[in-house]
Amino acid sequence: MPNFFYDPFHKQVYLLEINTRISQSHADLFEKIHGVSHHQIMLQLALGEKPKPLGNKGKFRYAAKFMLRTFDSGKVVAVPSDEEIESVMNEMPGTIVKVLVKEGQQLAKMELQDSYSYELADIFIGADKRSELVDKYDRVIEMITFSIKKDF
Repeated sequence: MPNFFYDPFHKQVYLLEINTRISQSHADLFEKIHGVSHHQIMLQLALGEKPKPLGNKGKFRYAAKFMLRTFDSGKVVAVPSDEEIESVMNEMPGTIVKVLVKEGQQLAKMELQDSYSYELADIFIGADKRSELVDKYDRVIEMITFSIKKDF
């Protein structure tokens, strides 16, 4: 998958990289929109088969992965309960909340994080309109509980 960089000063787009790895985190997004995981397409190609055209046969027209982050270091005091996550799934079918931290965890000791923030959860959402993605994300954030005791 190619990644691009836009230089607004020069009004030019540059190729940043071509990532040949197949991203597991994109599988749900493809399935939400196309009704099939991109892993299946890659498997067909690996077997020398010609994949069928994707089309939009999924449950949603749009899909997004939101990475819930905090910019404050500290200790995780509370994470969403199973009941909170189940409520999200019941209210917004197809929404997945993948909690990436545990109670008692020190955020500063997390691995594979950038130098200025800490990823608390991945939230996968499908919607029929782009604006609905953000509305659903906002609703998920209202429904789940994260509590961080900040380091001072």
